[in-house]
Amino acid sequence: GWAMVAMMGATVGTVSRPNVLILLTDDVGWGDVGYNCKNSSVCPQTPNIDAVAMSDSAVLFHRFYSGAGVCSPTRASVLTGRNNKRGCINSALPCDHMASGAAECSQGPGLSWNEFTIAHAASKAGIPSIHLGKWHLGDLWDKKLDGKGRAGRWPAGIPHHSNPADHGFTEWDSSQSQLPTSTPNCGCFPAGVPPAEQPPSLNRSSAGLKFKHTYPGDNCVIGGGVLVNESFVCSTYWHPDNSTKTGVAPALSKIVGDDGDYMVKGLSTFIDTSLAKSKNFLATLWLHYIHLPHPAMPEYYDMYENDPDYVGALGQMDATFGDIVGMLQTKGVYNNTLLFFTSDNGCHCIESTALWPEVHCGGVGIGRSSAGLRGCKASNWEGGIRVPGFMVWPDRISQHVQTSFPAVTHDFLPTILEAYGVAPDDPHRPLDGISLLSFVGDGPQPLRRDKPIGFWWGDSVAWIDNDIKLVGGGISPGQGCSLEPPYTASSQGPYLYNLTSDPTESVDLRTSAPALYASMLAALSAWTRNVSASAALNGCPAPAPPGPTPPAPPPGPVGTNCTFEQGICGFGSDDHQIADVSLQGCCDACRTHPTCTVAVFEEGKRGTTTEGTCHIKIETKSGRDCAGYWTCRARNVTRMGLGGGV
Repeated sequence: GWAMVAMMGATVGTVSRPNVLILLTDDVGWGDVGYNCKNSSVCPQTPNIDAVAMSDSAVLFHRFYSGAGVCSPTRASVLTGRNNKRGCINSALPCDHMASGAAECSQGPGLSWNEFTIAHAASKAGIPSIHLGKWHLGDLWDKKLDGKGRAGRWPAGIPHHSNPADHGFTEWDSSQSQLPTSTPNCGCFPAGVPPAEQPPSLNRSSAGLKFKHTYPGDNCVIGGGVLVNESFVCSTYWHPDNSTKTGVAPALSKIVGDDGDYMVKGLSTFIDTSLAKSKNFLATLWLHYIHLPHPAMPEYYDMYENDPDYVGALGQMDATFGDIVGMLQTKGVYNNTLLFFTSDNGCHCIESTALWPEVHCGGVGIGRSSAGLRGCKASNWEGGIRVPGFMVWPDRISQHVQTSFPAVTHDFLPTILEAYGVAPDDPHRPLDGISLLSFVGDGPQPLRRDKPIGFWWGDSVAWIDNDIKLVGGGISPGQGCSLEPPYTASSQGPYLYNLTSDPTESVDLRTSAPALYASMLAALSAWTRNVSASAALNGCPAPAPPGPTPPAPPPGPVGTNCTFEQGICGFGSDDHQIADVSLQGCCDACRTHPTCTVAVFEEGKRGTTTEGTCHIKIETKSGRDCAGYWTCRARNVTRMGLGGGV
């Protein structure tokens, strides 16, 4: 349904406890909704989202934050009201669905079973719950039961799965990680039938197809606004099934169109069952829009000239949102539904190509998906963590509110606890969020947040205390974004900003406000110690201290010796590449480059080190395990902690 949402009242009277619906999108940037988009020539059309966000029953946050700059940590914060590291989620868990299906990979230990979640809160209130969509907080079943587990990934005593039921959900129908936005789960895949012909040219989008798509299909959508006889790798939704060895089973139906349609049907069925039992409901719909791959259905692709697969898929997201709200209204439950809409992190910008540059990836002041904020996904600058966010509850909110009050996904659990009138099992367990119900009703709206917001995932940290922000740890511009003035590869944080006067984080206040800088550092340090204590109580691996940021590399070459390590790659994006070079030549090129930090040598055919590709890096980033690669550290750059996928 593309039909515009009609903002009409529902028929059910006010009840003491609301229904709760959390709509979490994936990689949707601050400017990826119409009401935030500044560059009208490439803005997505999101009339349904805009209508609800601007309605009389909405609180629209101009500074809403995801709990982290990447996926899994934010999802943990949505459920627990706490920083991800308290529950053993360090960064985005591995397991790329578009490289292999869920059955072929393991994410290892996921979210700690000890965490109290929004689903547990619903259970205490006697309310059934369901999780639909992307999970990415651990394996949905014990992979060792079907021979897919990875030995040695679990500490002793840690369960070998972490699915929604393990965290209190009554029902679930979930993907372990990302799925395509169109024709997912091999919905167009007739097993054993080869393609009838070679697919046609995919024109503008062909260079962006970075995922395996040679599986036979029938009228599949994998990009370019055309139907082809190829499909992405077969990955799907899973649900509990006690009749199987693993206790789960894949979705029985194939999704032949928009992925969102499947989730809307599942939500509708769940609500009908709850209403039949005179029950309220709690539902989390974690949508796959707009994570790669995001092929738009042809009817949405054709609506746009610029960036049609990306912006078209955002149109599908809006249509799904409209279908959800319309369905709630039809069932008479919209008025008493506390609805949250947001994203798990900022926009993803790594897919630009010379053939068809993704125009949503811009810079400071011009980027559409970031609405001109600095950085993107995988950054603690604003473009990586400031995301669309609003709260709706028609029975309790009668006047539209727009606020610059900083809110975050940590706030969902405390808000739900207050709305339900229940307490967590352990009232002394520290929460990082606050209730947002102070915005509900006729009282004065809060202007300042009493509890600062902390971010800590991987080695990245940030601390926001109202309009003041400290960014430290492993500072990165994000996936596909570049360092922009006034920053260079040799710039070193932590940085201090006033976000009210400097929303693009361009003016560092460290030297002009030393006392404020010291107090923010002290507060951040105290909070990270508290997070580490929670992690220890949960039996998590001890988090590495986040800072301070390493000192800048010395200028120029540093001697004649090279330090080689085999089987390591990563260390940030390439500054440039050198083809047909030896391992020694690659290292020499780095040593003589004025700002090279690490050279990554990619072995040639048959594993030769005499002729390969040299990747010159100028950032200070983490490395990771990679077969067929060597690193040459030409400066004082360490291997650092190995991070998971994002």
